[in-house]
Amino acid sequence: MPDILATVDPLSWSSETYGILIVVTLFGHFLVSPSTRPAVRFGREALLIIPAIFVYFLVRGLVAPDTATALHHARQLISFERAMGMFREPAIQRHVVGQHRLVDLGNWVYIWAHWPLLTIIIIWLVAAHHDAYPRYRNAMLISGLIGMSIFLLYPVAPPRLVPHQGFTDTVSLYSQSYRVLQPPALADPYASMPSLHFGWDLLMGVAVVREARFWFVKALGLLMPVAMFAAIIVTANHFIVDALAGGTIVGFSIIAAKNLDQLDLRRELSALVPHGSLRSRGSEESRTSSAVAELPDIRISDRRRRAGLSTDMNLDEAPHPDINR
Repeated sequence: MPDILATVDPLSWSSETYGILIVVTLFGHFLVSPSTRPAVRFGREALLIIPAIFVYFLVRGLVAPDTATALHHARQLISFERAMGMFREPAIQRHVVGQHRLVDLGNWVYIWAHWPLLTIIIIWLVAAHHDAYPRYRNAMLISGLIGMSIFLLYPVAPPRLVPHQGFTDTVSLYSQSYRVLQPPALADPYASMPSLHFGWDLLMGVAVVREARFWFVKALGLLMPVAMFAAIIVTANHFIVDALAGGTIVGFSIIAAKNLDQLDLRRELSALVPHGSLRSRGSEESRTSSAVAELPDIRISDRRRRAGLSTDMNLDEAPHPDINR
């Protein structure tokens, strides 16, 4: 019986098991054809996002722990923050550690306002804003790829593991939940820089603010990165500069994902407009308008919304991309 439980318990799986799972789920993603049916759309996205998350953690988990190098890099960041007048993490944590309710709140936000909350928002985006969702998904994948590269090339110990600096590991001391959410085979203690805990909460916060209809939901989007920034400092899991790096990477990734989205639209328009038939600017615009009209309605309304156009505006009045540029 214990052997059976170990087989179905993800916390006991090896890195090789996760590697096989990644290959199988990605293969399943490409086998499932795109569809407008919600169940198929959810399943297809799950078969892409889940292995991407596993790859992210697997890279972290497979990094050979080099404590000396990671601590050296952490001390470099501390020296940088001191030079910039930013090294306030020990003082901030000292004000909080003696107040157990604030410690519990910081731990709760760090653990439950990351993967559990991100999962809920991703599901909401797929279900209610599936035309906008790919941009946020792509931004998450791009930032994750950049983050993994930095984890490999510049491992950094988190503040809680740097000795003689006065930090307290509040999550390990007062909570067991994080061990449930991150299997040991996928753990990397030296992935402090950049902080994608903050960066991805910022990304999903942007998504909520931009896509939600109600003000109180938008307020949640504004609160997410602020609360996570406070939590990563209070729990001594990241330096301030880690959060700044994570936010910068996510900002770049949002811009890159937007450009990919525009490139995808141009490809669609180019496929609909006959090659070699554009003789003038006027004919180009008229044919582009005709091509846009042939796109599915759901894509047109989404492009209008992203471009800030009124849904009542005639497409001939709106600026059109130069597909030959």
